[in-house]
Amino acid sequence: MLNGLSILILEDDRDTLEMFAASLSKLGADVKTAMSAEAALAILETWHPNAILCDLHLPNIDGYGFLARVRAIPSLADIPLIAISASHPELERERSLEAGFAGHLSKPSKLSDIVGAVTRIVAR
Repeated sequence: MLNGLSILILEDDRDTLEMFAASLSKLGADVKTAMSAEAALAILETWHPNAILCDLHLPNIDGYGFLARVRAIPSLADIPLIAISASHPELERERSLEAGFAGHLSKPSKLSDIVGAVTRIVAR
């Protein structure tokens, strides 16, 4: 289902990160993970995924700050980012899409919703 797609997951909750990574890997995606924006940026120095799942509420640099940093790097600027958040679903959805995220998912998210969002956004 996700064969041939590479996905970076940026999530600071270890259990959620591991669940997303295991689920997407089982569906054929090449997955890398990071628990901070800094770690994700280090991964992006040498690896350019098809999509990034990004938690909005992260320590130090939040998801919005991470998006801005990714967009400032020309070689990464076209990678679609999908925001993931557990707080205020409608407000966060509107804010994240206005900020430039390609999509938004609310936690908890069903695997089918994550797969659907990734495949739709990558296909654009």
